[in-house]
Amino acid sequence: MTSQTICLIDDNDSFRQSTSWLLSGMGHQVTEFSDPASGLDSIEKGIECDCLLMDVRMPGMSGLDVHDKLIEAGALVPVVYMTGHGDVALAVEAMNKGAITFLEKPLDTDELSRALQKAAHVQAKRTSTGIDQKQLGVFQKEMKTLTPREEEVMHAIVEGKANKVIAYDLGISQKTVELHRSRVMKKLPIRSSQELVKMVVLSQ
Repeated sequence: MTSQTICLIDDNDSFRQSTSWLLSGMGHQVTEFSDPASGLDSIEKGIECDCLLMDVRMPGMSGLDVHDKLIEAGALVPVVYMTGHGDVALAVEAMNKGAITFLEKPLDTDELSRALQKAAHVQAKRTSTGIDQKQLGVFQKEMKTLTPREEEVMHAIVEGKANKVIAYDLGISQKTVELHRSRVMKKLPIRSSQELVKMVVLSQ
């Protein structure tokens, strides 16, 4: 496994220390934070962080809150959530924010290893495109301003469908498709359909 620098945020001292020991034994560098606010501040300021491993439930600021702040700041670090609660609703919300996965405590070493490998793959894919995290973060933020119909058209564009095919699939006129397509291109920080495809793929 490729060695990574892991940022670990968890308010439980004993769990954080044991997890840090586990990660170090797997060959990773670990930066620990007991307070989510201090972890968020350090990552926003550019501390090295290949993957953020954090508890979803913490006092003052939850893991989901930290993730929201990172997205707003354009600091798109791959996130792996941990929880001692089998909460399906939280898991769904976490994945909707673009989390790598959602691990239950106590952590299974094999599951943790697979999650970190996936995070490394995501990070490498982003780096290889030449698109920085802040640029991608702005794109993801603006993507939330699209209407449901504009989002449908956007995904159809990404799939390489022609306007007439999109019109047929959605049951609307080709002129309406062209209007939605124009709005999508204006709302999002992109210059071409090719760049749109690249950004959407990286956002998945």
